Amino acid sequence: MAVNPTTPPALTTARPVVLVADDCTLHRTATTAMLERAGFDTVAVADGSAAVEAVARRNPELMVLDAVMPTMSGFEAIAAIRSRPEYATVPAIVVSGLDDIQSRLDAFAIGADDFITKPVVAEELVARVRALLRVADVWSGRVGGLIARFGEIRQRIEETQPSCDPIETARAIQRLFPDEVGCSTFRIVAPDGVEAWTDAPPAAVANALARPGVADASRPVVAAHGHARCPLCGSRGDDRVVLAAAAGRWENGTAQLLIGCVRVGDRTAFALAGEIAAACTAVLSESARERAERAALRARIDDVLEVGGFDAHFQPIVDMCDGRILAFEALARFDDGTRPDVMFDAAASVDRMAELEIATARRAVERARGLPPGIEVHVNVSPTTATRPELAEILAASDRPITLEVTENEPLSPNTAERIRATLPPDSSLAVDDVGAGYAGLNLLLAVRPDIIKIDRAIVSSVHHDPARQAIVAGLVQFARSIGATTVAEGIELVEEAETLLHLGINRGQGYLFARPQPVGEAATAVVAGMKVGPDVCGQIERPAAPTTMTASST
Repeated sequence: MAVNPTTPPALTTARPVVLVADDCTLHRTATTAMLERAGFDTVAVADGSAAVEAVARRNPELMVLDAVMPTMSGFEAIAAIRSRPEYATVPAIVVSGLDDIQSRLDAFAIGADDFITKPVVAEELVARVRALLRVADVWSGRVGGLIARFGEIRQRIEETQPSCDPIETARAIQRLFPDEVGCSTFRIVAPDGVEAWTDAPPAAVANALARPGVADASRPVVAAHGHARCPLCGSRGDDRVVLAAAAGRWENGTAQLLIGCVRVGDRTAFALAGEIAAACTAVLSESARERAERAALRARIDDVLEVGGFDAHFQPIVDMCDGRILAFEALARFDDGTRPDVMFDAAASVDRMAELEIATARRAVERARGLPPGIEVHVNVSPTTATRPELAEILAASDRPITLEVTENEPLSPNTAERIRATLPPDSSLAVDDVGAGYAGLNLLLAVRPDIIKIDRAIVSSVHHDPARQAIVAGLVQFARSIGATTVAEGIELVEEAETLLHLGINRGQGYLFARPQPVGEAATAVVAGMKVGPDVCGQIERPAAPTTMTASST
């Protein structure tokens, strides 16, 4: 069917819902009829307690309540409804047969927005309902604009202050809205109740956040009103409420934030304070959750350090031509089965990396005493740890040559390399580990001039059928010769990889193809017996002549 382009499409706009509460059946029926003829949907109840239940069930846009009803009066119903933040801004009209000043004052004191005397005139009631809904729409628009502005400011704070202390971030957020929120500061509400205000330094605030037992609340709740004095600004009186919000439950508790006070009926401030409270609380609770996780992780690392829950295993570095063991790399193994990279990453995240690296290096040097005299041992540390005096003492006490493998999890500068060399014993060497996977580039290798370049398994893996990897390895071999360094290929698992590396000029290798890391006793036995690692496999490897464009690697 053709559609006339000049005909506007049909609109399906939901009708506003109005709650009508009146114990008189005649009045209740008449009021609902007036409103429904004017284009509203209605929910009709006969007393105040039913009105409270109906609000939670239907979420009306406006309420019309009789002042005097059995069970619960209209005044009491409004007070009960207003005590819940999600309904605190729903417009309310009180209808009463009393026309005295005190009744009007009582109605406005408990939060009514308008007052109509009986008998109700249909046109007046509809006009007042529409007027209040227009005001509510304007208010909602203003709140929406403020919340949008708040979101932009919060995003800007997070982008420009990513490392800012969370408590200071929360304060910065709130300081941007001094006019919209009654108070310009905030405090943390301890989990044992809203009266436990804290005006304390960050350490005490963190303790309050970490305490369990706070009830979840996704929206602001009224913590005190009327006679209570605001603990933030000292304001006191029947025209103010104090707001609190809780959010962000984690294993050890939930952060609860007290934020400001606003005047009763100031819907914009109430809504905006809730948004600010929720945002600040989210920042603080996330910080508290992270602090709890970090504290648990730090305790775990400290326990590993205290009890010495680790040992050193030794993986051979072999001559790929004949399988002879040339040296061993000492690798940490943890008693609880945690992978070394996971444990060291965890230690780094709680500022325990140096302590753990030094402890495992000490254990490696101690265990290496069980190897035959003279056999070289490689020990891994980060550049920062490599400059620590404690490590120099450990290496100096070694009974054999030590190669210090500096890992590439952080940059290694020429100055740092010189400081490391100055602390090494005379018979020790400096190696750059994991070349090709971290920070080291050719310029840095040239500046540092390590004695050994260990090519990372990411380059070695599948090198036999990847020309690009072969080109990188060939370049590193040439580069190592130019600075007088030795090359070692790590992570070799296939015979084809070893054959290709031999073709490219590398004869020192390490990986599962030859041997896995093993306790010192097994490693010592292999050396004493003159065992050639992986004899069945290595016997298959015949080193061909190096390509004419290549020269043999130094050994």
